[in-house]
Amino acid sequence: MVKYKGTNITAKKGINFVRGIVEDSGCLFHKIEQENDLGIDGIVELLKGETPTHKSLAVQIKSGPSYFNSKKNECLIPVEYHFEYWLNHPLPVCGIVFIPELGLGYWINIKAYLKDNKEAKIIKFIGNRSNQFDALNFKRLFVPNVLNETPELDQATAISLFNSDHENEFVLGSVVLFRRFVNSLETWNCFLKHLKNEEVPSRRIIHYLSHIPWHPDIFYSGEMINTDIKEYVLDKLNTLPKEVVLRLISEITEEEGIQRGTIGQSIEAILSKVNGIREYLQEFILDENLPIHSRNASAVIYAYYYESDSLPFFQNVSDGKLWLIPELIKRIKEFEYFNPYQ
Repeated sequence: MVKYKGTNITAKKGINFVRGIVEDSGCLFHKIEQENDLGIDGIVELLKGETPTHKSLAVQIKSGPSYFNSKKNECLIPVEYHFEYWLNHPLPVCGIVFIPELGLGYWINIKAYLKDNKEAKIIKFIGNRSNQFDALNFKRLFVPNVLNETPELDQATAISLFNSDHENEFVLGSVVLFRRFVNSLETWNCFLKHLKNEEVPSRRIIHYLSHIPWHPDIFYSGEMINTDIKEYVLDKLNTLPKEVVLRLISEITEEEGIQRGTIGQSIEAILSKVNGIREYLQEFILDENLPIHSRNASAVIYAYYYESDSLPFFQNVSDGKLWLIPELIKRIKEFEYFNPYQ
């Protein structure tokens, strides 16, 4: 007796779900027939209005409960023999897991995942609001992601994402707030609250905040930050408490230090506007309970800010663990200044 497997029906539902969303959004879905399927179920061609974007991507679609752990909200895509095929495909490759009972899917950049997980047998990823695939999010999240554009979210949604415990949602909310709502006080209040409350502040938020005091090496493109916003945020940075300053300095690693293009540069830009920074730095340099790399980073910033005026303090530091201070003294005596960016 001939039977049509239930798995075929479920798989077809997934393909029809993706095709329906793509085509209802005015884009094109080119299905790859099963006899030609090497690990790709279709090609999605993106259009804006009726205009081609000249951007296409390949999609692998998995459908049904075997590809979704509802307790963890975790999606699963078996790699099997597709690793090299996906990784070397000429188009971007996107994996979509469709959950029929939820009426939605979640997606992942397969190539990026495999580049970071070269031994992966199963692609595992969490489904949340940052990678939700449905009619609403196809236009406002999925397409902008593929086109490397800012997602089209309103500010309330971006703030909700920013306040999420999921890292991917937090990053998405951060990006949208900075790119779409840079001249809103609510955006900067979110960033400032994060900086003050998080034991390990996000490097992304540190970098965004460094655009306020700015530095010639801190690149920015987009809507210019207006004067009122800058004055407001500067006023808040002026009064950063000592514990927040220390948390920032603790993020400067020994490997990166303070140089162009590093998080250390962004942190230094912020600290340059903090009232009482001289006393804070002196205290950190002398605190034997702090890690050496934090004390040395404090010494570098101190030398940069106070140049020859830093010598009396440095010459009274007797802690032999601070191997960098004699070098700073030597440099300042020779050139009368110290600049970590040169």
